[in-house]
Amino acid sequence: MKPPFNPPRKRPVDDFDDCVDDFDDCVDDFDDCVDDFDGIVFDLDGVLLDSWQLYLGLYRNVFADLVGREFSDEELIGHARTTESGTLSAVLSPSRLTEGFDRLKYWYPRLFDDLAPPYPEAVAALRAAHDRGKKVGIFTGKTRFTAEFSLERLGVADVVDSLSSEDDYETPKPHPGGLLRILKRLDLEPERTLFIGDQKIDLLAGREAHTATAAARWAVYTTIDRDDTHADLFFPTARSCLDFFDHISNG
Repeated sequence: MKPPFNPPRKRPVDDFDDCVDDFDDCVDDFDDCVDDFDGIVFDLDGVLLDSWQLYLGLYRNVFADLVGREFSDEELIGHARTTESGTLSAVLSPSRLTEGFDRLKYWYPRLFDDLAPPYPEAVAALRAAHDRGKKVGIFTGKTRFTAEFSLERLGVADVVDSLSSEDDYETPKPHPGGLLRILKRLDLEPERTLFIGDQKIDLLAGREAHTATAAARWAVYTTIDRDDTHADLFFPTARSCLDFFDHISNG
């Protein structure tokens, strides 16, 4: 059995920027850190996708179809929840949720390409983690339909070893159930797993599951402060996350 992950000194944003600019000075430290992990779990929205405009467009259309009026951005923001079913339930009665999911499945593929640009270097980081021999998981509040569609569009469905969508667990983040499911399916020790997310609830879920945690600070609407004590690692840019895996394996 390998020793558990021993978190290095938390790297502040400025230090991490210096590391990306002058990678030769810290590549050995990064190499040791990467090798501490057998599994890497990524959040999806905000980490691999800039999905905020997709959220607004998706639910504006879904609710217009079913409620009969267009919701403002402010209203949609107020109804936002950590899962897609939660957002639908904030507006629709239980008897209309099936209709809501049907409309969501209709609109999501039609809006995705125009409203959900990827973070290319974060997507490359996921593939680089796989190429380095790590087991790769996705822990998301999306339904399995929208999560699988997104991963296919991003071109990484073939390298994701386990997907934990809201269809696969009972309680949303920050509850760690979906993350624990990935650990079990991939036979990963929590201490040997890194969970990368852009929201404070991601870090809290990782802490509850006893994994190491990394803050994806490149997300447009991240809720993680630069001094958040729940993060073991900080990635200020998607490029720094890619370098964490890719530069070392090719260097």
